[in-house]
Amino acid sequence: MMPNTFHVGIDLGTSRTSITTSTGKRFTSRTCVGYPKDVIAQKRFNKPYLLGDEALENRLALDLIWPLSQGVISDNPKALEATHLVLKHVIETVLPEYRKGDLIYAAIGVPAQASINNKKAIIEASKNIVNKVLIVSEPFSVAYSIDRFDECLIVDIGAGTTDLCRMHGAMPKPKIN
Repeated sequence: MMPNTFHVGIDLGTSRTSITTSTGKRFTSRTCVGYPKDVIAQKRFNKPYLLGDEALENRLALDLIWPLSQGVISDNPKALEATHLVLKHVIETVLPEYRKGDLIYAAIGVPAQASINNKKAIIEASKNIVNKVLIVSEPFSVAYSIDRFDECLIVDIGAGTTDLCRMHGAMPKPKIN
């Protein structure tokens, strides 16, 4: 049987993560992971972590990790693992028809000022989940989606960053000189 190929776009946000797929499905989840605080919490939940709204609803019994800070993976030692779990969760939720051997190609949005190290961390977090990943500046991806490449200003107001992208008919540069 031929493998299916799925294309996904992911906005990995400080507060919420959204995904849209080539199959037309969309999903949004809180970008948080909760790990049981003690043996009582472990026994109560009977799983190693809770995600999104479920984690928030049970936050008193959990060590809650918000893995992204200012639009990038934070310095918390569990942040990379938590980001991986969030990505896995949103993809599994929106692609229940995924089978082993299928291909997932992802475009993941990052703030305009994300460093090369921030981008490498996102690529690392997506390993073993997606087959190919493209890191895209979030405001540029918005301009691309609405077909506005000249004479416009895209403003992306998120929970961790606010990005401005002046579209002037060419690819945006990392810095204005």
